[in-house]
Amino acid sequence: MPVRSHLAALITLLLVVAALPPAASAASNAVVDRTLPIAGTDLSIPLPSEWTVSRAVDGASMVLRAPVASEPGVDPGASDRARPSIAVATRAISAGETQAGLVYDGYKDLDRLLTRFHPLDDCNFGSLMIGGRAWQRIHYTFEVGQIAWEQELFVTASNRTLVYITCSCDQEHYAAHRGEFLAAITAMGGIQPVLAP
Repeated sequence: MPVRSHLAALITLLLVVAALPPAASAASNAVVDRTLPIAGTDLSIPLPSEWTVSRAVDGASMVLRAPVASEPGVDPGASDRARPSIAVATRAISAGETQAGLVYDGYKDLDRLLTRFHPLDDCNFGSLMIGGRAWQRIHYTFEVGQIAWEQELFVTASNRTLVYITCSCDQEHYAAHRGEFLAAITAMGGIQPVLAP
């Protein structure tokens, strides 16, 4: 699948999964192991406690979702948008393509496809070492209707396969979950993260 349609599918996937009612997204989830292998690579991603996993969702090989936090007086739709998710997708790297080049192409696609796309820091098209592994990262916000979303796209390569990890939730709650997202990325490099309570 070309990178342009691949990233568009990932963006669409995250918005569709975020809109699923909790029962629909949890119905097909069976958590057997705490570390999930990423097909075609030597990587695996940790499944945070109480999170669920859906496999073979359009545009991704798996989507990890936190449980919905129920707060009295809060709209169930708002609670579901606040719940963090991590989408995992892969793509073979063709001859002549580079990891950094594909990430740059993805950045241009995000800018073109997303409403009010706004990078939050300088995009790192060079290598960023996290957990002993080289990553590229794009941290950004965008809007769908009146809802502001925040996402970080982390990209690495393994066995000539590009691995896309997209961390997402509504912008209001993203900072509260960023530590969980970074712990998952760090653990993929084989280093066990230490999370503060």
